[in-house]
Amino acid sequence: MTLQLIGLNHTTAPVALRERLFFGTTMLPSLLKELIELPGVDEVVVLSTCNRTEIVSSGDDLAPLVCWLAQHAHIAAEELLPHLYQYADRDAMAHLFRVACGLDSLVIGETQILKQLRDALEIACEQHVVGKILSCVMQQALATALTKPNRQASGTAAGPMLAAWSVSVTQVSMAHDPTCRRSCRSSRRRSSRWQAHCF
Repeated sequence: MTLQLIGLNHTTAPVALRERLFFGTTMLPSLLKELIELPGVDEVVVLSTCNRTEIVSSGDDLAPLVCWLAQHAHIAAEELLPHLYQYADRDAMAHLFRVACGLDSLVIGETQILKQLRDALEIACEQHVVGKILSCVMQQALATALTKPNRQASGTAAGPMLAAWSVSVTQVSMAHDPTCRRSCRSSRRRSSRWQAHCF
């Protein structure tokens, strides 16, 4: 099982394409149910803003996600691929941490993305499509982004984010270990637990 991330943003896709693949929060519950039924998708979170749409998942195949995005964009997968970036495992975690810290935003260091990422995670948990792997990674990314050094960081941000990223690598490798207990057993318990520990 692999941590996977696929998406597009303001640097890879024109506004028209980003608008086609913008999913409002009211759309996410039904879309997450579609995504979790795709072959090779075991857990999934969707982050969608005016500047980016990203699918973070654990699984073993990105091809179904590419096809799913192409269908929603109403274009062929071959046309969409040049606008997509794809990351796996460590690279996916590194990208996610940069996003959470506002280092991949149009305005470097902006904090709105943190709330958007947190909301995306909460919605995914309410739909019971997040398990141990994504829970470990997403919680660490959110917690790291909330630290003062990273909130003040510029495009060359550094130590705390990288240290937490290293911790998260270890957590994912131990995702099936009983010590990593972050699975979504109920949306209410999940929300209250994260608010207590991360927010």
